[in-house]
Amino acid sequence: MKRLALLLAAMGVISVGAMAEGEKLEVTNFGQNIEIENTSGAKQGDIGDTWFFNNLGMTYGDWTFSIVGGKMWELDSVEGVETTNSRVQMSAVRNYGNYYLGAKTRFQQDYDRYHLLAGWNYGDFYGDYDVWYQSQQGKEGADPDSLRMEIFPIGVKFGDYRVAWFIEGWKANGNLNAGQQESYITHQLRFYAPLYTGEKFSLSTEYRLSLTEDKKYKEKTEAYTEFRDFGRHRLYLRSNYAISESLSVFLNYGYQVSDYKSVNGDGANTHSEKYWGDVEFGWNYKF
Repeated sequence: MKRLALLLAAMGVISVGAMAEGEKLEVTNFGQNIEIENTSGAKQGDIGDTWFFNNLGMTYGDWTFSIVGGKMWELDSVEGVETTNSRVQMSAVRNYGNYYLGAKTRFQQDYDRYHLLAGWNYGDFYGDYDVWYQSQQGKEGADPDSLRMEIFPIGVKFGDYRVAWFIEGWKANGNLNAGQQESYITHQLRFYAPLYTGEKFSLSTEYRLSLTEDKKYKEKTEAYTEFRDFGRHRLYLRSNYAISESLSVFLNYGYQVSDYKSVNGDGANTHSEKYWGDVEFGWNYKF
């Protein structure tokens, strides 16, 4: 742990002055999970894209750190297993009471990301902001670099219930070829609610209503799809079972339906990728 603290200090994440105060770097949790995602009509095998993640959490005074390592496979009942991607992700966040600031990096085979994180919480209102630069890794002709965001401008709590406005968007950086996508933005409303809370078992839900979607392309002549206004719906069920005070297991399921329209003509396939499903299960140990 001392070596890790020195490494973080050398990276500028923790100041030497803070280390001199005798604060201790502590592991807060460790867990593993498997996530299987399948989209109708997409090339991902009939079982789906499957991630296996290892998750480590730590604290140091007002700092919170996380390290995630993952590997991805494409699973097909006939073709078998194909390794398609891997991920290393690290984040450092400092809490200032009613707000936080932080940074995150993510490295995959197809891109690198460099994130700035921020958030605030005052009474029953909150907001979260994740803005990053995405550097594409791959052969010539791949998608250009881009500036991206996933933000909650504002959310409201009603006891154990929450509702939040969510925006996801990106803009390409660099020269584009004809037909390449220049930008993307979508708006959502997200609703969160507990369904059951027992001594060991809990069940909650999340509903995402997508309001609008807008794609921009450079000199694109072919038709393409966007979902219709208010035309995408996603529902999650999340369950957790506490085996002990420290060890818990979880199972989550998500399902999405999209109603697409053809833009820039009538030739786009509005039936492919209409349905999406996601299953996630794993365990977590709190120290």
